Amino acid sequence: MPDLVPSAVRKSDLRQPGFDTSALLASTAPPIELPSRGRIEGNVTGGGERRIFQIPDRLEGLEATLFKNRADLKLLTSQVAMHLSTIERSSLFSAIDRLLNITEWEDESSQIDEESFRSFLRFTIYARPRNIPNLGVSPDGAVLAGWHADGKSVHVEFLPADQCMALVRWQSPRGPERIARRGHVAGLREFIENNAAIECID
Repeated sequence: MPDLVPSAVRKSDLRQPGFDTSALLASTAPPIELPSRGRIEGNVTGGGERRIFQIPDRLEGLEATLFKNRADLKLLTSQVAMHLSTIERSSLFSAIDRLLNITEWEDESSQIDEESFRSFLRFTIYARPRNIPNLGVSPDGAVLAGWHADGKSVHVEFLPADQCMALVRWQSPRGPERIARRGHVAGLREFIENNAAIECID
Protein backbone atom coordinates (compact mmCIF):
# COMPACT_ATOMS: atom_id res chain seq x y z
CA MET A 1 0.00 0.00 0.00
CA PRO A 2 1.55 3.34 -1.00
CA ASP A 3 2.16 6.02 1.58
CA LEU A 4 -0.25 8.93 1.49
CA VAL A 5 0.80 12.55 1.38
CA PRO A 6 -0.89 15.79 2.47
CA SER A 7 -3.82 16.85 0.33
CA ALA A 8 -1.88 19.77 -1.15
CA VAL A 9 0.29 17.35 -3.10
CA ARG A 10 -0.93 16.11 -6.48
CA LYS A 11 -2.16 12.55 -6.91
CA SER A 12 0.77 11.80 -9.18
CA ASP A 13 3.08 12.24 -6.19
CA LEU A 14 1.58 9.14 -4.58
CA ARG A 15 3.88 7.11 -6.81
CA GLN A 16 6.86 8.31 -4.84
CA PRO A 17 9.13 6.52 -2.63
CA GLY A 18 -20.71 -3.96 16.10
CA PHE A 19 -22.99 -1.46 14.78
CA ASP A 20 -24.13 -1.85 11.21
CA THR A 21 -24.37 1.42 9.35
CA SER A 22 -25.71 -0.17 6.16
CA ALA A 23 -29.13 1.29 6.74
CA LEU A 24 -27.68 4.77 7.01
CA LEU A 25 -26.10 4.53 3.60
CA ALA A 26 -28.89 2.75 1.77
CA SER A 27 -30.13 5.16 -0.84
CA THR A 28 -33.66 6.34 -0.10
CA ALA A 29 -33.64 9.07 -2.71
CA PRO A 30 -35.84 8.49 -5.77
CA PRO A 31 -34.08 7.98 -9.10
CA ILE A 32 -32.97 11.24 -10.68
CA GLU A 33 -34.17 11.79 -14.21
CA LEU A 34 -31.37 13.54 -16.04
CA PRO A 35 -32.42 16.46 -18.24
CA SER A 36 -31.00 16.57 -21.73
CA ARG A 37 -28.91 19.68 -21.05
CA GLY A 38 -27.85 19.22 -17.45
CA ARG A 39 -27.51 17.06 -14.37
CA ILE A 40 -28.59 17.52 -10.76
CA GLU A 41 -25.94 16.93 -8.13
CA GLY A 42 -27.23 16.60 -4.59
CA ASN A 43 -25.10 18.51 -2.11
CA VAL A 44 -25.84 19.31 1.52
CA THR A 45 -23.83 22.29 2.68
CA GLY A 46 -23.10 23.51 6.19
CA GLY A 47 -26.39 25.42 6.10
CA GLY A 48 -28.35 22.41 4.94
CA GLU A 49 -29.14 24.00 1.58
CA ARG A 50 -29.41 22.09 -1.67
CA ARG A 51 -27.23 23.21 -4.53
CA ILE A 52 -27.72 22.38 -8.20
CA PHE A 53 -24.87 21.91 -10.66
CA GLN A 54 -25.32 21.87 -14.41
CA ILE A 55 -23.03 20.07 -16.83
CA PRO A 56 -22.28 22.52 -19.67
CA ASP A 57 -23.22 21.21 -23.11
CA ARG A 58 -19.60 21.34 -24.21
CA LEU A 59 -18.49 18.80 -21.61
CA GLU A 60 -18.00 15.33 -22.97
CA GLY A 61 -15.67 12.37 -22.68
CA LEU A 62 -13.39 12.31 -19.65
CA GLU A 63 -14.50 15.69 -18.31
CA ALA A 64 -18.16 14.63 -18.23
CA THR A 65 -17.21 11.24 -16.74
CA LEU A 66 -15.26 12.89 -13.91
CA PHE A 67 -18.11 15.30 -13.26
CA LYS A 68 -20.51 12.37 -12.93
CA ASN A 69 -18.11 10.56 -10.58
CA ARG A 70 -17.85 13.69 -8.39
CA ALA A 71 -21.63 14.18 -8.44
CA ASP A 72 -22.36 10.57 -7.47
CA LEU A 73 -19.90 10.68 -4.54
CA LYS A 74 -21.21 14.00 -3.26
CA LEU A 75 -24.78 12.76 -3.52
CA LEU A 76 -23.82 9.68 -1.51
CA THR A 77 -22.17 11.93 1.09
CA SER A 78 -25.24 14.19 1.24
CA GLN A 79 -27.42 11.19 2.09
CA VAL A 80 -25.53 10.76 5.38
CA ALA A 81 -24.67 14.43 5.93
CA MET A 82 -26.58 14.50 9.23
CA HIS A 83 -23.95 12.11 10.64
CA LEU A 84 -20.99 14.25 9.51
CA SER A 85 -19.69 17.52 10.86
CA THR A 86 -19.42 20.59 8.68
CA ILE A 87 -15.63 20.18 8.65
CA GLU A 88 -15.91 16.53 7.62
CA ARG A 89 -18.30 17.32 4.76
CA SER A 90 -16.17 20.21 3.55
CA SER A 91 -13.02 18.09 3.71
CA LEU A 92 -14.65 15.25 1.79
CA PHE A 93 -15.97 17.51 -0.94
CA SER A 94 -12.57 19.19 -1.30
CA ALA A 95 -10.83 15.81 -1.53
CA ILE A 96 -13.30 14.60 -4.16
CA ASP A 97 -12.77 17.73 -6.23
CA ARG A 98 -8.99 17.44 -5.93
CA LEU A 99 -8.77 13.75 -6.79
CA LEU A 100 -11.11 14.11 -9.77
CA ASN A 101 -9.71 17.37 -11.13
CA ILE A 102 -9.40 17.25 -14.92
CA THR A 103 -6.47 19.69 -14.89
CA GLU A 104 -4.42 17.30 -12.71
CA TRP A 105 -5.52 14.13 -14.49
CA GLU A 106 -2.82 11.79 -15.76
CA ASP A 107 -2.83 8.47 -17.61
CA GLU A 108 -2.44 6.48 -14.40
CA SER A 109 -5.11 8.45 -12.49
CA SER A 110 -8.27 6.61 -11.48
CA GLN A 111 -11.86 7.44 -10.76
CA ILE A 112 -13.08 6.76 -7.23
CA ASP A 113 -14.99 3.51 -6.81
CA GLU A 114 -18.37 4.29 -5.25
CA GLU A 115 -18.49 1.09 -3.18
CA SER A 116 -15.01 1.78 -1.78
CA PHE A 117 -16.12 5.32 -0.90
CA ARG A 118 -19.22 3.89 0.77
CA SER A 119 -17.00 1.70 2.98
CA PHE A 120 -14.94 4.76 3.92
CA LEU A 121 -18.10 6.65 4.89
CA ARG A 122 -19.26 3.72 7.02
CA PHE A 123 -15.96 3.74 8.90
CA THR A 124 -16.19 7.50 9.40
CA ILE A 125 -19.72 7.24 10.81
CA TYR A 126 -19.00 4.16 12.92
CA ALA A 127 -15.57 5.04 14.36
CA ARG A 128 -15.92 8.85 14.52
CA PRO A 129 -12.21 9.65 13.99
CA ARG A 130 -11.56 13.20 15.15
CA ASN A 131 -8.55 13.77 12.87
CA ILE A 132 -9.16 14.37 9.17
CA PRO A 133 -7.11 11.89 7.09
CA ASN A 134 -5.05 12.56 3.99
CA LEU A 135 -7.04 11.01 1.16
CA GLY A 136 -5.90 9.44 -2.08
CA VAL A 137 -7.08 6.91 -4.63
CA SER A 138 -5.40 3.66 -5.69
CA PRO A 139 -4.92 2.64 -9.34
CA ASP A 140 -8.03 0.46 -9.09
CA GLY A 141 -10.17 3.24 -7.61
CA ALA A 142 -10.06 2.33 -3.92
CA VAL A 143 -10.11 5.15 -1.37
CA LEU A 144 -6.81 5.46 0.52
CA ALA A 145 -6.70 7.20 3.90
CA GLY A 146 -3.66 8.03 6.01
CA TRP A 147 -3.24 9.42 9.51
CA HIS A 148 0.07 10.36 11.21
CA ALA A 149 0.96 11.29 14.81
CA ASP A 150 4.03 11.07 17.06
CA GLY A 151 6.08 8.84 14.79
CA LYS A 152 3.18 6.47 14.16
CA SER A 153 1.01 6.12 11.09
CA VAL A 154 -2.16 4.37 10.00
CA HIS A 155 -2.78 3.64 6.33
CA VAL A 156 -6.06 2.15 5.14
CA GLU A 157 -7.29 0.98 1.76
CA PHE A 158 -11.09 0.86 1.76
CA LEU A 159 -12.60 -1.95 -0.29
CA PRO A 160 -16.18 -2.66 -1.41
CA ALA A 161 -18.62 -4.47 0.89
CA ASP A 162 -17.40 -2.77 4.11
CA GLN A 163 -13.96 -4.35 3.88
CA CYS A 164 -10.58 -2.70 4.33
CA MET A 165 -6.86 -3.39 4.50
CA ALA A 166 -5.02 -1.48 7.23
CA LEU A 167 -1.38 -1.03 8.10
CA VAL A 168 -0.13 0.45 11.39
CA ARG A 169 3.52 1.56 11.53
CA TRP A 170 5.57 2.74 14.50
CA GLN A 171 9.14 3.10 15.67
CA SER A 172 10.23 0.81 18.50
CA PRO A 173 13.63 0.40 20.23
CA ARG A 174 14.20 -2.49 17.83
CA GLY A 175 13.54 -0.30 14.81
CA PRO A 176 10.59 0.23 12.45
CA GLU A 177 7.67 -2.14 13.05
CA ARG A 178 4.37 -2.70 11.34
CA ILE A 179 1.26 -4.81 11.61
CA ALA A 180 -1.45 -5.34 9.01
CA ARG A 181 -5.11 -6.32 9.10
CA ARG A 182 -7.78 -7.13 6.56
CA GLY A 183 -11.41 -7.28 7.61
CA HIS A 184 -14.67 -5.41 8.23
CA VAL A 185 -14.49 -1.66 8.81
CA ALA A 186 -16.43 -2.11 12.08
CA GLY A 187 -13.31 -3.63 13.67
CA LEU A 188 -10.84 -1.09 12.33
CA ARG A 189 -10.96 1.36 15.24
CA GLU A 190 -10.37 -1.46 17.74
CA PHE A 191 -7.42 -2.70 15.66
CA ILE A 192 -5.86 0.78 15.67
CA GLU A 193 -6.46 1.18 19.41
CA ASN A 194 -5.08 -2.28 20.26
CA ASN A 195 -1.86 -1.41 18.46
CA ALA A 196 -1.34 1.85 20.37
CA ALA A 197 -1.98 4.12 17.40
CA ILE A 198 -5.32 5.61 18.41
CA GLU A 199 -3.74 9.07 18.67
CA CYS A 200 -3.35 9.00 14.89
CA ILE A 201 -7.08 9.14 14.31
CA ASP A 202 -8.08 10.91 17.53
